[in-house]
Amino acid sequence: AALLQLPAAQQLPPAACARHAFEPALLQGKDSSPRAEALEWLCEHVAVPVAILEGLIDLALQHRRFDALPHLLAAEAAAELSSDRLRRLMKAALQARHTPAVQAACQLPAAQQLAPAEVAGLLQAAASLPGDPCLEELCDLKPARRLAAADWPAFSSGSIFTTALQYQDGMWQVRALLRLPAAKQLAAPVLLQLLESCLQLHDTAGCYRQLAQLLAAADAQESVVDSCQLQRLLGLAKLSACPAKALHALLQLPAAVQLPSSSVEGLLQE
Repeated sequence: AALLQLPAAQQLPPAACARHAFEPALLQGKDSSPRAEALEWLCEHVAVPVAILEGLIDLALQHRRFDALPHLLAAEAAAELSSDRLRRLMKAALQARHTPAVQAACQLPAAQQLAPAEVAGLLQAAASLPGDPCLEELCDLKPARRLAAADWPAFSSGSIFTTALQYQDGMWQVRALLRLPAAKQLAAPVLLQLLESCLQLHDTAGCYRQLAQLLAAADAQESVVDSCQLQRLLGLAKLSACPAKALHALLQLPAAVQLPSSSVEGLLQE
């Protein structure tokens, strides 16, 4: 890296720079080794055309150097990468369970140009990774916010939430998914089942208020929840130390007017 700071090095063509500097650092650097540090420095300080960068990314994918991708995506030319190339990179990184590369890719302009259906596939893959930290970044992409529940079977059926709860620690991933506009299109039965599943986990940092509000809005149109189911929800909410605002949202369900006086008295004593 020090040699590249010399005046003569500045006159090298990009291909030679890639061959003699980037490629050795990419293929031989591991973790915090000097080569890995050199690659990070190169990506930050040496400008290469996007065509050269694409070749370096392909080389990293070919040799499964996923740890090098965040450095390569920090290069200035990464802003010129196409959405198709970025999608393939993100898909490969998710399959390799290397989410820092996906997080870095989400910061690039091309990520906002992905098709909603492509982002749905990435979200589905991210939801099944234990402790995955990139799902929230994917949910923040504009294409994700354009997704419609009817066009996303894994979302409209609730299966992506079930997957997230099965593989993830905590429920912040579910909260991220519920912040998508498509969540307002979920059917009341799906929301009811999801709320029961979350309440049974007794997670005090859960997403009860979000779910209760969505369920109340959906059930106002569908009238799916009866008084017995509502009593069950309230009982689970009590066991889960559900926040008062979530309980208030549950009491907005149409079935609340049919609650027996004993249930109302129990709530008043809380």
